Amino acid sequence: EGSTATGYYGSNWSVKGAYTAASPITHASIQFSAGAPEVGTTIKLRRVYYNNINTPSLIFGCDDLHKSVYQIYKIAASLGIRGVLPIVGSFVDLASYMTLAQIKELASLGFTPVNHTWGHISMRAYTYEQARAAIAQNQAFMLENGLGDCPILVYPGGHYNDAVIQAAKDLGYKFARTAGKRSLRLTPDYGLENPYRLGSFDTGGQTYDTIRNAIRAGLTDAGCEV
Repeated sequence: EGSTATGYYGSNWSVKGAYTAASPITHASIQFSAGAPEVGTTIKLRRVYYNNINTPSLIFGCDDLHKSVYQIYKIAASLGIRGVLPIVGSFVDLASYMTLAQIKELASLGFTPVNHTWGHISMRAYTYEQARAAIAQNQAFMLENGLGDCPILVYPGGHYNDAVIQAAKDLGYKFARTAGKRSLRLTPDYGLENPYRLGSFDTGGQTYDTIRNAIRAGLTDAGCEV
């Protein structure tokens, strides 16, 4: 893991070879791209690792559960793909959104309902009390309608603040997804980089090549996983 801290002058990682199951990468080298290390400089290597085995590289979900994506979920299920259902309680059964019956059907096929708040309003400037109310009302709706209480929160628009994170924690949520940062670091020893600031990227309206390149970029971003 590299560092931009003072004392790591011009540090640059380089890796030799490509990983295969038979020949994993076990060594990495660090070189100074200019000058020489200062006297007393210490470089600490935490670990060298590659993409984790048996952990998902992508989590599939169609934001807000518009009625138009119902068939997309059905096609995904037919291909053996499962993912998440971002539930906005106040949207359920509206004309352009999925019905409760459709959501329950997809849940029965193996998709996981997750909390996307009751009103889908940006929580960027929310107080703790406002955030807790928005999250808790949707949580209650999901429980009352047999959709479970998966400990994952999806911020509307990816907007949040520290008070929102605290409200999510106090309501029992273990993970929360935001927008902006498209990748996250996951290792068995150190866990997620920050489970309440997980990344995502929007594939809506994008070409296949754009989506593929975004996935590749995430998978190669400082050794991170999407």
